[in-house]
Amino acid sequence: MRRFLPSEFKPVYFKRSSPSLAVAQRIVVHCLAVMLHGLAILACNTGTSTPVVPVTVGQASTYGVGYLGFVPGNPILIGRDSGGYYAMSSYCTFDDWDLSTSGTLNDQGLSCDQCDSLYDRLGVVKRGPASRILAHFQVVIDATGNLVVHPEVEVAIAARTAPQ
Repeated sequence: MRRFLPSEFKPVYFKRSSPSLAVAQRIVVHCLAVMLHGLAILACNTGTSTPVVPVTVGQASTYGVGYLGFVPGNPILIGRDSGGYYAMSSYCTFDDWDLSTSGTLNDQGLSCDQCDSLYDRLGVVKRGPASRILAHFQVVIDATGNLVVHPEVEVAIAARTAPQ
């Protein structure tokens, strides 16, 4: 294979009236538009990821039966029902928006303000376009009585940590 030296390259100049110039300009403009659109999507999406280290959410005794709420500073929901404590992701499974900032939590469940998906209080989809349940994470009670969520360990939707 022959190697070319930089001095062997000659620039190619187009005349203003050349159709090749117009095509090249359209291609460049189109490519720039596609790149800017991609950057706009990235900038609009929250883009934060679920933590991969344990998250201490507070004393277990402060969460009564029927509680469901967001963990401040983390994309996690902590809840308690008659079976015990549970934790799940607060990311919409359709468009990956963090529902703690782009969602509504009420007695019926959780809704995404971006795609209008609706989840019940256990993270099961009640109305799409989302089609997957919210991921559930392991919850443990440490020696001091704090609830610790392990988002690096996914568990079944029925998994609960019994109160002590």
